[in-house]
Formats: sequence, C-alpha cells, structure tokens
Amino acid sequence: MQAYANSSDDPAFAIQMFLGRKWVEVSPTYANSAANFHRVHAGFFHLTAEAFQYYLPALLVLALDESNSMADGCEPAEWSLQLAQLLDPEPVRLWGDYFKDRFDPLTAQQKKVTAEIIKYIQESNSNLGYPKVSSSCAAYWSQFE
Repeated sequence: MQAYANSSDDPAFAIQMFLGRKWVEVSPTYANSAANFHRVHAGFFHLTAEAFQYYLPALLVLALDESNSMADGCEPAEWSLQLAQLLDPEPVRLWGDYFKDRFDPLTAQQKKVTAEIIKYIQESNSNLGYPKVSSSCAAYWSQFE
C-alpha cells in the first residue's frame, strides 16, 4: 500500500475533485477555495488522457483567471505555471506517452486556442515578474498559432 504525505498527494483522492462534475464546475471559485486547491491542483496530473482533455478548458480558465482569489499561501500565477508544466513536452516526455496521449488528439482549433493562452501567459507572467514559460513549452505550442 502506497503511503502519501497528505491526502492531496493520493491520486484517487485528488481525482475525486472531478468526479461527477462538468468541466465548467471546476471554476476558479471551486478550485481556488482553501479546501479544494491542492486536491484539484494534484488531480490534473492524475486524470486519464480522456478526462484531461475534457477538463483542459477548466485548466485554461483557471490559468487565465486574474481574480487573485487563490487559496491562502498560493501565488496568483499558480494555475498558469501548472498549465505551462503540463503543456511542456520536454519534461513530460520522461513520463512515456503522457504528453502524446493528452495532446495529439486535440483538434487544430483546440491546439490554436491552447497556443494563444500559452503565449498570453508567457507575456503576462513576464510583465508581472513571475517565472516564464519554458522555451520548450513556448516553442512546441507556437507551431499552432
């Protein structure tokens, strides 16, 4: 049996934050609450490829949300940085087919929208002094602009 430092690290517990919810219900208000933030954050990493594709619009909205209604102790750029991590093919390549399974099936239009959001995050994070989107992430998604 796997032991986890806290319940939000447990994949089964983390993905429960999504079960029975439409992607629009994983809103900034829901995801940024102190009770839910870490579980929703961890849950995105543990979703199946199909579930990740379904909930990707929610992650894009969270990354673009500038309400600063983050859980205590979290930076406003937390979601945009997570999005950039999940959309970066370089480190994710080490996870086998994780990246390919999640992003190859997206339509050209979905990839274009995702690319535009990555570009926006790159520019806005730079202006705010937050860490930049990695060059491998920016390079990969720029092909779809």
